[in-house]
Amino acid sequence: VYKDYVKGGGVGMFILTVLLVLCAQGLRSTTDWWFSAWTSRRFAADLTPTEHLYVLVGLVVATTVMAIVRTIFFGRFVIKASSALHNNMFNAVIASPSHFFDSVPQGRIMNRFSKDVDSCDDQLPRISFDFVQLVLIVAGSLALLIYALPWFAIAVAIAVFAFGYLLYRYIPSARYVKRIEGASRSPVMQIYQHSISGISTLRAYHRLEEFQHRFYEANDRTSSAILHGDSFQRWVGVRMDFIAVIWVAVIALLVIGIGESIGASVAGLALSQSIQLTGILQYSVRMAAETESLMTAAERLQEYSCLPVEKNPGNIGRGVPVGAECIANIPSAFDDDNVDQEEMKGGESHEPATM
Repeated sequence: VYKDYVKGGGVGMFILTVLLVLCAQGLRSTTDWWFSAWTSRRFAADLTPTEHLYVLVGLVVATTVMAIVRTIFFGRFVIKASSALHNNMFNAVIASPSHFFDSVPQGRIMNRFSKDVDSCDDQLPRISFDFVQLVLIVAGSLALLIYALPWFAIAVAIAVFAFGYLLYRYIPSARYVKRIEGASRSPVMQIYQHSISGISTLRAYHRLEEFQHRFYEANDRTSSAILHGDSFQRWVGVRMDFIAVIWVAVIALLVIGIGESIGASVAGLALSQSIQLTGILQYSVRMAAETESLMTAAERLQEYSCLPVEKNPGNIGRGVPVGAECIANIPSAFDDDNVDQEEMKGGESHEPATM
């Protein structure tokens, strides 16, 4: 699914977007590092305070410009990918054989063209952008922590392992629940459509309560899937917060214990980056799960893009149809020579023959 999504958006556009995202995060981390170096007067012999300020302002402006360019290219990529998925699905459905529309409920087809397309057009770009941005912020913060305290790489590796294990337990369940939610929406739309189209029949045979009961059951199944997805998010969120709090507490105790040896600026950098992580770790995990879950919508669109195609698409060729009888000396609209002469005359047609 990810491979088809990248192909839809364009491989070149994807590579360019990744490079712009990495450059933007690199500038952001460089800005934080330069501010720390300025406060510690690491380059006091080479640069004046005014020159430090100029460099800092230049980094901030470059980071802002790169962030804007990154957002534009990312938006173009996801819109192009979503359009490609929609167009492929539309062309496949139009070219499908007749028995496909007889065997597949209309509510299921409407669900693909409404909810799934909306997820790929609206929700997936926003959630995936937040996820990529948060992942890079976490990576930059961890890199600055290791730069400030090199031996802290061991603690970072342990924390990354703990977070990865939680994601390993959480993402498959969230993805499965999202698939159940997407599949449970089809009966709701189908029952609603049938009720609206056959409302007169339902009233005549007094079957309104039965269809209301069916609608309530289908809606309850969808709501149950949504509730389970929210419960999974709270489950992993509590555990992520617990790990993050322990992590910040350990960093604070270590910085207090060895603060004199590493300097005030490095200690402040380590504390600020660790505290920043506590606010974005849980949200980044939620965005990772949401991105993975929303990719099920792209998977459902890709599934309908691979439908079997009608063997005879119904293209009408020139010539006399099978089983038709020709009358001598009477121009026929199916005659190839007659059609060519009409096209050469600018579309003039012969008068119909009278018997």
